[in-house]
Amino acid sequence: MDIKKSLSKTLAQRNFWAFCVYYDSDFFYKRPFLWDVAQVFQKVIDEYKNGNAISVSISMPPRAGKSYITSLFAAYWLCSFP
Repeated sequence: MDIKKSLSKTLAQRNFWAFCVYYDSDFFYKRPFLWDVAQVFQKVIDEYKNGNAISVSISMPPRAGKSYITSLFAAYWLCSFP
């Protein structure tokens, strides 16, 4: 495995946006506005690690990627907190 891919994988295990880009870079590079959504999801993860539970509501136009990024968040969450 080359070093760049290995570093990307390690970063993807630690940061939700990096995970999204690692999983489907074409989709997320075409939709840079999803970075803001990923940051909110990352805040949910960080707050949970600190012992706080918060909830998030996602409201975006149709076909913006909210279902896809939310599905990836569920996968990331299950991997982070099995």
